[in-house]
Amino acid sequence: MKNSDNKELQVDAIIDQEHVVDILNRLIFNNTVPHALLFSGIQGIGKRICAKLFAMSCNCFNNIQLSSGDRFCECKSCKKIKHGVSPDVIEISASNSVIKIDAIRDILEILALKPFEARLRFVLIYEADNMTPQACNALLKILEEPPEQTCFILTAVNLSDLPATIISRCRHIRFAPLKDKSIACFLTDKYGVSENEADIISKIAEGSLDNAAMLKDKKSFDYRARLIFELEKITLTPIFTSLFLAEFLFSDKKILKDSLKIIKSWIRDIMIFQLEPDRIINFDFKSGIETAATIYDKKSLYSIIIMIETIEKKLSSGINIRLAIENLFLKIGICR
Repeated sequence: MKNSDNKELQVDAIIDQEHVVDILNRLIFNNTVPHALLFSGIQGIGKRICAKLFAMSCNCFNNIQLSSGDRFCECKSCKKIKHGVSPDVIEISASNSVIKIDAIRDILEILALKPFEARLRFVLIYEADNMTPQACNALLKILEEPPEQTCFILTAVNLSDLPATIISRCRHIRFAPLKDKSIACFLTDKYGVSENEADIISKIAEGSLDNAAMLKDKKSFDYRARLIFELEKITLTPIFTSLFLAEFLFSDKKILKDSLKIIKSWIRDIMIFQLEPDRIINFDFKSGIETAATIYDKKSLYSIIIMIETIEKKLSSGINIRLAIENLFLKIGICR
């Protein structure tokens, strides 16, 4: 099952993960690549590209090491893996935010055979924390008796959504959020974003290139400004006006996930401002954040963040999203 996801922000290098590169290179050098690796960390920090580049390094005809920064090898093996046509690198991604048991069953026939041409076959399971319980059980059976010359690499954001039995059978490697400077440079160098906007976006992105992708075009950047402006109004107007913002947000479900990230960053800024004003993310809205910081107490802000994170986790589970969003904004209005 080849990955067909089209990420808006195409990344072909490992950024700010020197410790990960060092660990993986030592595994190759010592010939101790385990049968399963687990790459964990927030979305948009390079887990997927690192998994693919590691598969390239393990099978590179020129024995080129994994490295930070651009890495392009023109050998036959690397080219095939890079373009997703290697018969020995199987990629599995979530479909509609879920990886079902059929996706795991589909690879069983392939794993019963020896690698076609690679020294080491790879099964890359992206967003493995989206596997159904049935898919997890099927994978666990494979990991209990792993095929020879095969390495599984799982990527995950929420480890709590993966069974402990699967985690325990993997070599766990944690990825760090990217540095603000690295994100800003990436946006200016590759996408021509102005230095001022790149600086703002890099701080809002919270270490994630996916978050940066959301804001790199002017339409999204302006939407963020409009949403925060509406949030500021909630702190100064009657509570019922918060329902108008809920209706506005619900009118476009496609941007709901990104909108929740913006709201959460604004709420967190209010909390942070009360302790360290210079460390807020949305520093271009410092005045409004300062005002809100005098209105909300820490306990209320924390409860709002918990509520947002609960909604984020259940977006694809069929809950009444409209009611959840309305309750969120009522809480923002009531807690002031």
